[in-house]
Amino acid sequence: MKLCIAGTFSALRILCFMMLVSVHTLTYASDYFEIPFRYVNSYMLVDVLVDQKIKMSLLFDTGSEHNIIFDKQNFYFSSSPFIREITVFGADLNVEIPALVSRPFSLKVGTFPEIFQSLLVLKEHSSNFDQMIGESVHGILSASLFKNYLIQIDYRRKNISLRSTISEKKLKNFSSIPLEIYKNKPYLACKVRMSGGQQNNLRLLMDTGAGIEALLYNRSSQQICLPAKLLPAPIGSGLGGVISGALGRSESLCLQDSICLQDVPIYIQELLSDHALKELDFKQGLLGNKLWENYISILDYSNNTLWLKKNSGRKWKSRGDHSGISLVTTGSDRSLNIFIQYVIPGSPGSESGLLPGDKLITINGWSVKLLGSLQTVNKFLRRDADKVLRIKVKRHDKTLIKKLTLRNYLE
Repeated sequence: MKLCIAGTFSALRILCFMMLVSVHTLTYASDYFEIPFRYVNSYMLVDVLVDQKIKMSLLFDTGSEHNIIFDKQNFYFSSSPFIREITVFGADLNVEIPALVSRPFSLKVGTFPEIFQSLLVLKEHSSNFDQMIGESVHGILSASLFKNYLIQIDYRRKNISLRSTISEKKLKNFSSIPLEIYKNKPYLACKVRMSGGQQNNLRLLMDTGAGIEALLYNRSSQQICLPAKLLPAPIGSGLGGVISGALGRSESLCLQDSICLQDVPIYIQELLSDHALKELDFKQGLLGNKLWENYISILDYSNNTLWLKKNSGRKWKSRGDHSGISLVTTGSDRSLNIFIQYVIPGSPGSESGLLPGDKLITINGWSVKLLGSLQTVNKFLRRDADKVLRIKVKRHDKTLIKKLTLRNYLE
């Protein structure tokens, strides 16, 4: 499920009511398959052929229970493709959104054989993942579709491999972490320590549909221990509109006693509605791609286990934003239309005088047109602290040059 995090994340959170998904169980001659993906702005994009006709780009998502298509217009080729209407909740867990359940369609992904699956299709296209990622995104592919296999995710090779068995020798350098599988989604018991030594023991969702490190839920009646410094920041923008929240940093986040990460950026989302509060009964937050990209992971649904190994030569280091600005693309030629969507108060972006709505022209003399993509532009904003950027923007009918000095504004 996914929500789309500003400048990075995540994604869209959806709960479906009384939805029966039709799947055809197949027996395959091979026990090994591969699914390549593109890793764009911290999201995994997989090419899927639907009904042997339509090519779609879907987010590969361990945090989604269902396969979701954002726009029913993608099914113009089929007569009577839907069998009933249901209601789903948007990214903020408050707004109800009408959706349709489709009849089974064939899906072809990588070398995996065709499988027939009903899809959840939104009646109105209310996602803006395209703007946040910089590429066309048609929906979400649930990892649970392959839950009968060991699912290995290698961010460095940009490859998902599926196998029925794996030798102990290949797991020699992996650490095993117990999982809880609930509604076809994997959860980890984690310890999150804030400054001052305060610790939260939380159940967090492994969510490859989120382009951030971590997000925690909070409620006024039962508050978690929060970071000492929190800045107002947009958590995401997806179904239901922009999700407001805050951004801070943890002292440590432990997946188990032997795997502890220091100085992890964490978003905080306040839950208010009765429906949203029900999420806290089982889930207190999520862990996204910016954390998992540091590892090779093997997800074993059948044995409730996650196997992790550090990517070769990669030491944990937060590669978060040091600018405090988030960008979006608009128009048919997105490389020419990159705008500032939000500026975090108290961040370098705010201090430089940049404003939401400013259109980027150049960064350090490099034309945005030549840089070619939102992902390349975002890399400038994630350079090491103390780097200086000279950013030329167009504001209304004026051209301005702003000096921005990157720094860790969460310290």
